[in-house]
Amino acid sequence: MLLSVALIDTWQWAPFVGLIVLGGLQFLPASMFGAAAVDGVIGWRRFVYVTLPLLGPTLLIAAVLRSVDLLRFFDLVLIATRGGSGNASTTMNMYAYQQGFEFSPFGHASAAMPTLSIVVLCTVMVFARLRRALSY
Repeated sequence: MLLSVALIDTWQWAPFVGLIVLGGLQFLPASMFGAAAVDGVIGWRRFVYVTLPLLGPTLLIAAVLRSVDLLRFFDLVLIATRGGSGNASTTMNMYAYQQGFEFSPFGHASAAMPTLSIVVLCTVMVFARLRRALSY
């Protein structure tokens, strides 16, 4: 069940991340690659030592957007698995929905969403620190 949700989500959002990375690749300075060629860096070494470090901030932005989107993940889980067998694919949003609308302990449902907001805030703060560390 969880694998099917992961495959559907990858199929849905991989083009978005691909477009972000393509945009980042198009704005990499050609002078860096020329300097790497003069130094004799070719093939995988050019990718690992030149392209990836220059593409780091773009990859981080893509990771931030996808991570925040995954934290609010609800509709696909509801449609595909309704939480999965034995809560295998239950997300925080799905848990709040089940507690509030199916099992009726509204206190659990109302406590789950501020908790999710705190998790999203902490995730964004971690990514902001990573962005500051990657900036040059």
